[in-house]
Amino acid sequence: MPAAVITYLPFLLLPVHGMESWLHTFPCQTNTSFPPAQSVNKLRPQDVGIIAAVGDSISAGVGATATNIMEVFNEHRGVSFVTGGEGSWRDTLTLANIIKEFNPNLKGMSFGKTRAFVPLSKQKAVSFGLNMSISRSLAADVPRMVKQLIRKVRRTVPEWRKLWKIVTILVGHNDVCNHTCDNTFLQGIGIDRKVDVSPEAFGENIRKAIKILYATLPQTLVILIPIGDLTQILSQPSLPLPCTLAHWFVCPCWLTEQGRSAIPFLTEQYRHQLYKIASDTKFVRTDFTVEVMPTTAGKLPCVQTGGSSWKIHPLMLSPDCLHLSKAANGIFGRNLWNNLFQSWSRKEINYSFQDELKCPDEKNPYFVTKFNSK
Repeated sequence: MPAAVITYLPFLLLPVHGMESWLHTFPCQTNTSFPPAQSVNKLRPQDVGIIAAVGDSISAGVGATATNIMEVFNEHRGVSFVTGGEGSWRDTLTLANIIKEFNPNLKGMSFGKTRAFVPLSKQKAVSFGLNMSISRSLAADVPRMVKQLIRKVRRTVPEWRKLWKIVTILVGHNDVCNHTCDNTFLQGIGIDRKVDVSPEAFGENIRKAIKILYATLPQTLVILIPIGDLTQILSQPSLPLPCTLAHWFVCPCWLTEQGRSAIPFLTEQYRHQLYKIASDTKFVRTDFTVEVMPTTAGKLPCVQTGGSSWKIHPLMLSPDCLHLSKAANGIFGRNLWNNLFQSWSRKEINYSFQDELKCPDEKNPYFVTKFNSK
């Protein structure tokens, strides 16, 4: 079946072909009669039994359905572009909801909202699944989060050894926002600690996490996702006061010359580190690989606000003018899915509200890895 062109809005996901049947039918063939995958290089969507995420507020879904600045402190994991399991692909277009169409028994999906800065261990009423992302996390926190993920997988999924897994890692925003200038308010009052955020330190922390996954979690496809383009978001002119205050709190180093210089440099260097790690043959095994998906690294769509003034499209951001809305999470979810079927050199970033949802077919039935990429 050919890929379907869909239009995605916050609470609307419709094909544009004008065919009512598409409203009820997933656009890809979801045949499950294939034999189980014996290699990560021959992994089909229906083979994936567990989905998980490690990272910061972006993959935690911070502010995704917020209607005011105070609600931004809600982490709506149920609509996170990676693990969100609320609704269906029609109204919550996440990687998990797409894979769920191929395997309804998918484990690890997240539902509901957690509260930022409250430990996940104290939010037992929320079914956050295997989304272990924590707001304000740093790259240095990833090895610890990976260990927590592995413990939870082994505790909650009895058949974990036999199931293929997708684990995403997205981190680095807080490294560049809070630790690229000499001092911040949170450092001054002892909440933030001094951290080495050099590209080398970032890469070493991600490597530590990959080593743990490689040693303890068989049958795993690890997806490394680079941080977004913070310079575009933080340089929006004429922001309302709540957004200005939110930016000062979340990314204080942007207000310094030192930070404004370091943030774009480190963003690119962190991306380079991820590709370097993914290319390392130390992390290659028949049942394990590490891939990079550029899903979050593009320019968000903008609108003119008069004269030469501009702002990021209001449907893309939460009320703090910084985190992703539900619509943006859906667009990122679509991008991540599409990236999984695009070759290493041809992975696209498309943040338009209308784009195709790529489907596996006889010619390209598997998720693309560095070893089966054409």
